[in-house]
Amino acid sequence: MLTMNYTYRIYPGATQQPELLEWLETCRGVYNYALRELKDWIASRKCLVDRCSLSDCKPS
Repeated sequence: MLTMNYTYRIYPGATQQPELLEWLETCRGVYNYALRELKDWIASRKCLVDRCSLSDCKPS
């Protein structure tokens, strides 16, 4: 499979820079929140083998 990537350079004006930075901060916050939710969900389903029975480890 051939994957092609393109990089586009942008040159925002002085009035566009604050808005782009705000968008990036919002996207970063949403991504980090979703990542934390995923990690918490995965951690809530982990179970040490020597500390619980197999029936307790099944997700609900």
